[in-house]
Amino acid sequence: MQTRRFVLAATSILWIGAVPCAGEIEADDIAFFEKKIRPALIKHCYECHSDEAEKRKGGLWLDRRAGWQEGGDSGPAAVAHDVEGSLLIRTVRYGDPDLEMPPDGKLPADVVADFEEWVRRGLPDPRDDPGSRPADGGIDLEAGREFWSFQPRKSDFGEEASIDGFIDEALAENNLEAAPEASPAARLRRAKIDLTGLVPTVAEQDEFLEEPTEGKWEELVDRWLASDAFGERWGRHWLDLARYADSSGGGRAMPFPDAWRFRDFVIDSFREDRPLDELIVRHVAGDLLPYEDLGERQDNLIATGFLLLGPNNYENQNKAELELEIVDEQLDTMGRSFLGQTIGCARCHDHKFDPISAADYYAMAGIFLSTDFITHANVSKWHTEPVPPTPEAKAAIARYEEEKAAAEREVERLKKRIAELGGDPGNGKGGVAAKSLPGQIVDNGDAVLEGEWKESTFSGRWVGDAYIHDMNEGRVPKSVRFECEIAASGRHELRLSYSEGPNRHTTVPVTVETRAGTKEATVNQRLEPEHDGLFQTLGTFELVEGETVVVTVSNQAEASGHVIADAVQWLPLFAENESGDEEGASDALTNRLGEDLRKAEKALKKIESDAPPIPEAMAVVDRAPDAVADTEIRIRGVESNRGEKVPRGFLQVASWETPDLPKDSSGRLELARWLVDSRNPLTARVLANRIWLKLTGEGLVRTPDNFGTTGEAPTHPDLLDYLAERLVSSGWSAKALVREIMLSRVYSRSTEASPSATDPENRLYSRAHRRSLDVETMRDTILTLADTLDGEAGGPSLPPNFRSEFGYEFTTLRRSVYVPVFRNSGFEMFTTFDFANPNFTVGKRSRSTIPTQALFLTNSEFIHRHAGEAASALLQLPAASDDARVELAFRRTLGRKPSREERALALEFLRESGDSETADDADAWAALQRALFASIDFRFVR
Repeated sequence: MQTRRFVLAATSILWIGAVPCAGEIEADDIAFFEKKIRPALIKHCYECHSDEAEKRKGGLWLDRRAGWQEGGDSGPAAVAHDVEGSLLIRTVRYGDPDLEMPPDGKLPADVVADFEEWVRRGLPDPRDDPGSRPADGGIDLEAGREFWSFQPRKSDFGEEASIDGFIDEALAENNLEAAPEASPAARLRRAKIDLTGLVPTVAEQDEFLEEPTEGKWEELVDRWLASDAFGERWGRHWLDLARYADSSGGGRAMPFPDAWRFRDFVIDSFREDRPLDELIVRHVAGDLLPYEDLGERQDNLIATGFLLLGPNNYENQNKAELELEIVDEQLDTMGRSFLGQTIGCARCHDHKFDPISAADYYAMAGIFLSTDFITHANVSKWHTEPVPPTPEAKAAIARYEEEKAAAEREVERLKKRIAELGGDPGNGKGGVAAKSLPGQIVDNGDAVLEGEWKESTFSGRWVGDAYIHDMNEGRVPKSVRFECEIAASGRHELRLSYSEGPNRHTTVPVTVETRAGTKEATVNQRLEPEHDGLFQTLGTFELVEGETVVVTVSNQAEASGHVIADAVQWLPLFAENESGDEEGASDALTNRLGEDLRKAEKALKKIESDAPPIPEAMAVVDRAPDAVADTEIRIRGVESNRGEKVPRGFLQVASWETPDLPKDSSGRLELARWLVDSRNPLTARVLANRIWLKLTGEGLVRTPDNFGTTGEAPTHPDLLDYLAERLVSSGWSAKALVREIMLSRVYSRSTEASPSATDPENRLYSRAHRRSLDVETMRDTILTLADTLDGEAGGPSLPPNFRSEFGYEFTTLRRSVYVPVFRNSGFEMFTTFDFANPNFTVGKRSRSTIPTQALFLTNSEFIHRHAGEAASALLQLPAASDDARVELAFRRTLGRKPSREERALALEFLRESGDSETADDADAWAALQRALFASIDFRFVR
């Protein structure tokens, strides 16, 4: 036993350290290397560690696979799957002062993360010795067009052609027999999961099992195709391709508060069976399409969010580089999703495996660089466009506009009246001329200063040209002395002017010296002055004509903060009518109107601050015609290293003519129409293969995102073209092709046939593939059985004013397609059960069987809670006996009746788990429900 354990451990160690050669690398890993690692090596490492630079510092080559495998003077550069044990990772992390590379500065965090992911993946590297590699620029388009995926599709299929015909022919050629039809219960469960992402109810089981005819089968298929749940199920498949998420990537993953609009548009598109070619055109160029009404315009804009959902680092301060990174991500997503091509691999050089040149890459990059997709600031942001609001939001906006217009009219009325009286109405902020104010004004320019004071016009309102402040130097005695000779005897109001702000002093000392004596006061300069947002009353004083009064503002107080000194105002309080002074009366009226104006302006500001949100969508639009331009090839993919300019265009190997793109628009609309043109050999094949994969478990091309030379060839090329032709001839209807596949014999075959020695991987579809239940169906089924599923559809994913994804709790009980998807912190259940990685196009999800999955299904709080709820719901259903209730539990959860042995085991389990001899204990039924959730038959689709 000890020997066996040792052998197993040794085998594991050898496997962990092994690095696959180029021919054994998975297509996704090659794409990751070409998109993330090769550009980083070229940009940051080749200068000191490449044959091209004629440098090999530290004895280390990094321009070939053998170089880092052998390592340099410090030993092997990296160990496959061992992030912490790889010298490469330690050096780029800058954790050791003696091991810091590159020497001129630490790499960006996202680049370091890419290197860590590369090691985790096992260091896939398709490169050979640079001396044995053909030079770039050797793309042979004519030879490339001979590859199967670039050849024109076959379309001359006779009326007798069918899915079953192609499959059966291949089976006969290989002397294989088809498996029998699956049981009605298995077929039904498979179909409802595939079409709706939910398991069949007991009533639906009864309906089909009582009449398992082809007519009833078609009826159920058509019913589920027409359901809203079909849109949610198949919309989620499309969201996998669109790398949908509710947050960005980068060091600070910013929330996408409007991403849900794109999600809902996709779901609605599949629910309504909008043509897939139309969907693609809208994704790439919806903003450029004509429209008949605002609703259609809204959908067209929202659809272009496809181009903005990527994991981009908006904090990148090199804005030109950031734009190129986003375009690179857009091209890669578009290429994989619709063309099955790894276009991103041609950013740094001609594609090493497929007939895609760097010129092709930058021809398409020019199209997207002629598009507005970003707004730049210190932290840049994706582009948004306003969209037509709902009727409720429209009414709220109308009310707001009406109130705002009335407030603006009042402000203008008061400004006009003040101007008629010869006053200066100002603009609600900034300087106010002293001569426009009533009373006697002493500005800071006429004051006596002690200590150093600094002029400013940074915020608020002030008298004259500026206000002054003490620079927050409270420990240095400073003062401002305002002296005024009173012009007329009588009672006067003293007002002090200052510009308020959050960093101001809260107890500014003010001393007032008159003939009658001295008074002291303090002013909180964080509060807005009560008169016009400019003056604060300090008191009233009986003064005599000719006397000199002094107001002193100082900075001596315990609290900290800036002390502001601006002006003082001595305002006579004797009645204007008694004075007989028309000029004085006019000044007083102007003063009152000025106060009314500031109040009106304040009311207007409040209305504006409470404005209802105008709906926005993540969307792109074309740049101005004078900003539309071709772009240059970036040597080695480095934005600043520009080479020859190339005209905007498409993939030459899949084109039938040179595109004639307009000079005054980006060319996205022409690109979109090229993507779905019947002459394009790729798109219809890629989409037909995706639909086949989702219904059978494996694609005819098993690398659905890669139809290039590093991907797999189709197992049934004619069937693939037949499906593509059926898709196109149906008007690109996803539902039509789904229906045709589901009504075939192939779809309904059993999974139970013995694997053939000649076809162990079932590439010829002699039987159905057993598939793991996706996590969304698992979660939604559990919530349905617990009667806790929230049926609300659509709408925002994130709560109002959401700021950070970290620490956010997934409390929603809506269907899983509406659960927020974050790039930096995923929902535990999703990450445990192979949810699509939102950083990439995922046409085929990973399939893992790991201990944490079993632990989640037995120990998690989610399972315990909802198993208890499901048990409570079960106990409320009518059942004649414990045996009948066990059967009901199996049918509700697994879609089938228990076998005789399962019945006996379940009843025994209930008695042993409960507190009584009878099986009516709620905890016991909850335990049984957990066992059913953890069972193989729940987790897999037969």
